[in-house]
Amino acid sequence: MICRIEELFKLPIDIEWARVDDKLDLLQTRPITSDVPLPPEMITQPVERRRLYADAALSKGLTTNAPILPLGLDNMKSLFSAILELWSAR
Repeated sequence: MICRIEELFKLPIDIEWARVDDKLDLLQTRPITSDVPLPPEMITQPVERRRLYADAALSKGLTTNAPILPLGLDNMKSLFSAILELWSAR
């Protein structure tokens, strides 16, 4: 679905989605906007397979000095668990 939307608008998009009863629903989409300029080799073109980059330098200036709430910690745990599971399945 994301690739079809990117192909339609000819630019990378940001999506919001929800999962209900094991079904994903697209809530909204908009062009990606970013305060962090990325080098061209890190930018995934529309319709290309996505790549995940983790670079501590990208977060410089985009960090928080507030505590991370339990929901944020749970989301981070789920995200990193999924990444590790995919990585170990390779």
